[in-house]
Amino acid sequence: MEPIFGLHLQLDRQLAEPLAVQLYRQLSRAIVEQRLQAGTWLPASRQLAQHLGVARNTVVQVYERLASEGLVASQAGSGTRVCQLHRPAPSAAARPDAKRWVRPLWQQRQLFAMPEMAELRFDFGLGLADTRHFPAALWRRYMNRALRQQESQPQPLHWQGYPPLRELIGRFVSQSRAVSCAGRQVLVCNGAQQAFSLIGAALVTPGVTTVAVESPGYPMARQAFEAAGAHIVEVPVDQDGLVVDAIPEGVDLVYVTPSHQFPTTVVMSQQRRLALLALAKARDLLVIEDDYDSEFLLAGQPIDALQTLDQDGRVLYVGSFSKCMFHDLRLGYLIVPDWAAGALVLARQSADLVGAMTVQLALADFIRQGDLRRHIRTMRQHYRAKYLAIGEALAGTVLRPVPMLTGVHMALEASDGRPLAEVAKRAQQAGINLCHSSLFGKEGNLLLLGLGPIALEAIPAAMAALKGCL
Repeated sequence: MEPIFGLHLQLDRQLAEPLAVQLYRQLSRAIVEQRLQAGTWLPASRQLAQHLGVARNTVVQVYERLASEGLVASQAGSGTRVCQLHRPAPSAAARPDAKRWVRPLWQQRQLFAMPEMAELRFDFGLGLADTRHFPAALWRRYMNRALRQQESQPQPLHWQGYPPLRELIGRFVSQSRAVSCAGRQVLVCNGAQQAFSLIGAALVTPGVTTVAVESPGYPMARQAFEAAGAHIVEVPVDQDGLVVDAIPEGVDLVYVTPSHQFPTTVVMSQQRRLALLALAKARDLLVIEDDYDSEFLLAGQPIDALQTLDQDGRVLYVGSFSKCMFHDLRLGYLIVPDWAAGALVLARQSADLVGAMTVQLALADFIRQGDLRRHIRTMRQHYRAKYLAIGEALAGTVLRPVPMLTGVHMALEASDGRPLAEVAKRAQQAGINLCHSSLFGKEGNLLLLGLGPIALEAIPAAMAALKGCL
């Protein structure tokens, strides 16, 4: 029966309980539980009686009983309205104590977010793709096709991801990064963040496993491993990437961003990559390679991925489509050795059962038809143009870009070594959304600029404003 005032009322004539009692019980409970808020007008007795198929006297009797108990008040010529109930204040002693129930990790943490700004004039926010040139109409066509396909022939639950998409991802990373894998080694997940969480769930033993992370480094990966109960040790980064010789004894997993270190943008040298793999073999370690935006090669030739160099099945490779398409897509992937695939699929099933098939069908078409590769090729030119425009605009100042091969964010250093944290604060006050590397670790003195949100034509004015903050 459809509700007539936001509340379902169901009277069962098969019960021995009188209809008036059933109606009273349902209305009084709704008032006490505040599903009927104070001030709500009840339907007129004749209207409610007609709606429920009962005698009007039955409803009048219920309304009079509710009024006698102070739950409603009747006003001549106006109707019957729910009264304000005077409830005793809840006892603080009766409430659950957050300190008892909430894990200490989450009591000590705050949501990670960039500094808020009163005015935003120039946006160099990190982690966002430039969507101005994304073929949205084409993507809608693929999504509509996927919806029709799901309507006519729904996909079963693919725990590891849509099989054709996994095969296409394998070919995509093979062509773009020389990563060698088969579809059975690909696990589709909800962005790179879920990939880190799945690794933590499957491979971290709480209170036992130690994970080494870069410092400065990506905080959300660290948080995922901490949430899994890992001990965290920080390893410094220099101009050649992660300092492998500084990895202490007792480490079980090493998290690294070798192609475009976050946030410093440096590239891990080939010598360091080989040293890390040799260390992993010697100490029986695993390496988590976060290759989050290496599709956008800006200059030179890319260095082989760690996964490509790995001969022993010790590298777990994490990739994402958020940077090369759009952030809201929330699709990423894990490429793992055969020995780890089963455990990670189980962890995925436990976390959220299975991914959304419709968007996976659309992405498979997007890749299969060559549209992803065409879009990456287009965006590579746009990001390179932005990178060069920023460098040209800052020529002759103390700020200079840190050289990088790939990526969608860049770093600026001071040629005279001056502290840049205050420059970042003044820039934010001037409406320039950028940040200082201290947000991601104790070491480093860099300004960080995302190349996604800012328009190319806005860069000269943005850099003029930044110069004014020096």
